[in-house]
Amino acid sequence: MALFSLTRMAPASFIDEVIGEQSTLEISGHHFDLAHVPGHSPAFISFHLVAESLLFAGDALFNGNIGRTDLPGGNHQLLLDSLP
Repeated sequence: MALFSLTRMAPASFIDEVIGEQSTLEISGHHFDLAHVPGHSPAFISFHLVAESLLFAGDALFNGNIGRTDLPGGNHQLLLDSLP
């Protein structure tokens, strides 16, 4: 945020649970497949809700394109390599 002269706009959040190396996650009865998708940021993950054919990819994917990789920790080729 400091890179873009932004100030904190919301209070800090607290971690409820560490996901770790899990490959699946259940939230309120919904089962998600998790995938490590480095490149946009080093520890980026996506959440695939298989039953609904939905993918929560955040800023790693856009319609017909990929997310930014020019910010600290980003890596263009690594993001391309991590996509199916």
